[in-house]
Amino acid sequence: MAQAQATAQLFGVPREVDPITGMLEAYHQTMGILDAVEAMCMQLLPAEVVWGVVKEKRVGEGEGGGDDAEGLTPVEREYAPGVHIWVKLLEAWHDRAFTEAERILKLDLDSRRVELSQGHVAAMVTVLLSPDLALSDDQRRAAARILRGMDQQRTIESA
Repeated sequence: MAQAQATAQLFGVPREVDPITGMLEAYHQTMGILDAVEAMCMQLLPAEVVWGVVKEKRVGEGEGGGDDAEGLTPVEREYAPGVHIWVKLLEAWHDRAFTEAERILKLDLDSRRVELSQGHVAAMVTVLLSPDLALSDDQRRAAARILRGMDQQRTIESA
């Protein structure tokens, strides 16, 4: 049971999220990963971009030796021309970011999110104005002021 819980934590416990928010979250996560990969690429020396280690072997591996648990066994490295893995990852994450951005733009998710938000505000207004709540006029005015503030804040955030 503990192993199952640990695995669920590692790979993400299912949660309810609307598709619009999910797509936007995925895009923002992609952009964060893209920034991290780009930072790694910026640390490469120019020669490392197109030339680097293609194979590593501990001296004595396969010959009964090389079982050095402390990592003190010398390593033989083979170098060859080739694009560095971080550069390849950068290209892959750029492609993913552009694909996700294109999908979000095609679906016009920002407009849909605003429509959903307006629907939520309208539902709250309906509830607050309901005679069943028996709110006083002061309470209704306060609720209207709060809802207008929330709507203005969303408008500023989406601009």
